[in-house]
Amino acid sequence: MNHDSFIQFRRAVPGVLLTVALYLSGLFVLLTPLAPLYYLLTDRRGAIVRIILPVFVLLLFLYLFLLVPLNNFYQAHPGWSWLIPLPGMSLMPLLSSLAATLFGLLYFLFFVGVAVIVQTILTKPVRPTRALGGAALFFFLAAFLIYAGYALMSGVSPLGFASATIRSAVDEFIALQERAGIPLSQLALLKENVALFVRLWLLFSPSILFCSILFILVLNLVIGKKVFTPFVAEVRREPLNTWSLDFFWVWVVIAAVGALLLNSWFFAKTALMAPAANILLVLMFAYFLQGLAIVSWFFEKKNIGPVFRVMIYSFLVILFQTLGVIVMALGFFDAWFDFRKLSKATPQENK
Repeated sequence: MNHDSFIQFRRAVPGVLLTVALYLSGLFVLLTPLAPLYYLLTDRRGAIVRIILPVFVLLLFLYLFLLVPLNNFYQAHPGWSWLIPLPGMSLMPLLSSLAATLFGLLYFLFFVGVAVIVQTILTKPVRPTRALGGAALFFFLAAFLIYAGYALMSGVSPLGFASATIRSAVDEFIALQERAGIPLSQLALLKENVALFVRLWLLFSPSILFCSILFILVLNLVIGKKVFTPFVAEVRREPLNTWSLDFFWVWVVIAAVGALLLNSWFFAKTALMAPAANILLVLMFAYFLQGLAIVSWFFEKKNIGPVFRVMIYSFLVILFQTLGVIVMALGFFDAWFDFRKLSKATPQENK
């Protein structure tokens, strides 16, 4: 190894360690794309060889040699389950160690894909709305095909496989609540409504998955732009809080609501309710994000300090049932009122 290669290797070590640490952090696993993103912004070809590939090999080693011993140790000592929370380990009691390993490795590759998408949005002249929506749809379809393929290879139908998996997860959740000592009345209520919980999760799992993917993309895009803009010259300086959905999606919302009403009044068929409800939930989440963009735009326009912004966003999380609906309505009615153009002043660009 020559001197230049050694220097490049030494510079990559912090990125490898940070990526693995985030991936195994449990709470901060959703921020795993940030470390590969920095190296993709500064040296895209080198990031694959010096960051992504070494992390993948290291994770492969962990799953092949430590997954089963760690799972056995955590079963015997539940209080230590925080030590190395390998993503996918919870699938072992439901499926197998192979399924947990495949999930863990594919989950990491998903985060790599998120880093690539965010790097493209930050450096290329693309529309963030279309790029994020297209990427979320691609990851969603990929996850569905992988899941359906695994189910068929296991010799069961994808729907039956999903129902059995969700039922096992619900039963495990109820068992955990029972061991935690919840009141008997609440425990009885949970057990009586197991079938309803399974049906609702099965019904809304497509929109939950899609919104989760979109949230991870948006989260890493916003944080990545905020953190890396001062250090990486290639990052575009255009603000992210000026985007909005096309008016076409208003008609889709109206059509989805109309389909749900027709189904409730005349048909009462799951085949009609399921797609309409999932489409409506996805668009509600998208308009919530647009409402957040409007709030952020006015924060910048009024030069609101970061401390006050954190307070407002914290209240938004705490009082989500009330304020979340207001923010979503703000994004939806922006299609008519265009709130960000009501004032002639323009917000400052993100620094």
